[in-house]
Formats: sequence, structure tokens, C-alpha cells
Amino acid sequence: MSMGSWGSSTGEGISFLNNVLATYDPQRRTGPANQRRFSSAELDALLARAASTMDDPAREALLHEAVRWSASNVPLFPLVHLTNVWAHRRALTVEPRMDERTLAMSVGPN
Repeated sequence: MSMGSWGSSTGEGISFLNNVLATYDPQRRTGPANQRRFSSAELDALLARAASTMDDPAREALLHEAVRWSASNVPLFPLVHLTNVWAHRRALTVEPRMDERTLAMSVGPN
């Protein structure tokens, strides 16, 4: 059992999928955070296609397929999904960032 957390600076699932679920392979630079050493040639091929696809809608479709694959094959079993929370005064607004960082420039007057 392990506990981990993963944010996305791009908003795509490729970062999590390629780092946590792809087969650990230092040569291909995949799976560095795959602690369980899960491996699937099918998922790896799908992620390689997505990573090399420059057409945004086609890439998104491939990533959706990879997420569906992981949901149906359950390479890991999530027990908890953490949600970020920001607290602030009513006179301020905070714009949450996709990369989960809290920066002063994201805070402004209400």
C-alpha cells in the first residue's frame, strides 16, 4: 500500500498515465513513479501513440481511451481522492491553478 498524489500542469492525463501507470523503463523514460511495477504492453502502446499525436482532438481521444482502459483494468486501486481547498477573506478572490500551486498573483480583490 502506498499513498501518492499527482497534479497536472497541462490538464491532460498523459503526465499521470506516463509516469505512474506506464511500464517502468528508464531508456524510454516511462513509469518513473510506477512503484508497483505494473506493466501492460497494450497501455504502453496507447500512451506512445498519444504522446506522438500532435492533432489535439485525436490526442484527447487517445488519452480518453487510456483512461477508460485504466478504469476497466484497475492497475491501481484508489482509496482516497484529495481535493485542494483554498481559504481566504471575503474581500479577496483566489483563482486555483491547474498545477495546484498557490501563487500571490492568483489572489486579487473581490
